[in-house]
Amino acid sequence: MRLSGSDMKGHDRRRKSDGLGTSRPAHLVRHLRELLASVDDPREVFFEFSRILEQGFPIRKGLLALRGKNETRFLAVASWGTEKGRRNLSLRLPTVSSLFEKVAEDGRGYVDNSAVLFDGNQIERRLLLAEDTQSFVLRPVKYDGCIVALLGYSSDRADAFAALEESVLNQVMESFGELIGKHLANTTVALTAP
Repeated sequence: MRLSGSDMKGHDRRRKSDGLGTSRPAHLVRHLRELLASVDDPREVFFEFSRILEQGFPIRKGLLALRGKNETRFLAVASWGTEKGRRNLSLRLPTVSSLFEKVAEDGRGYVDNSAVLFDGNQIERRLLLAEDTQSFVLRPVKYDGCIVALLGYSSDRADAFAALEESVLNQVMESFGELIGKHLANTTVALTAP
């Protein structure tokens, strides 16, 4: 499922209701589940996932980082932003002072409403946060009990991700993890940066 330009007409990123898109979570979840059932490339899913989420949430930037079975480090494979994104990113993330590694070790999502106090390294900061970021979320994506990816988004609004966590991400993360896990198991391309 791909959104065309006509699907995006009239789209207002800054919704008037409560600013968090909570008036349409069931609609977003339905679109995300359809997407997960129809696309098998994690990078493409991430881009479409981000476009769909943007319809109801004030997202500024996003990042998808994968970790294969025999990998110890994450590889940033796609970034998304309101102005541009990269589908074929291949950047091995450092492990020193890494918030991404902390989230993976803990196995739970991380929501921060004070991005000024970002607890990660500079590479993670540049990939995930925009200059005006007020809040961000970083979620581990699991498959068969293993963390196979990290999914992160930032926003220029404080408290932007409490509603996102509850209404959308929690409902689709298992399916996203299954898609990524199966993709990594079936791919012949090594998940490593040059």
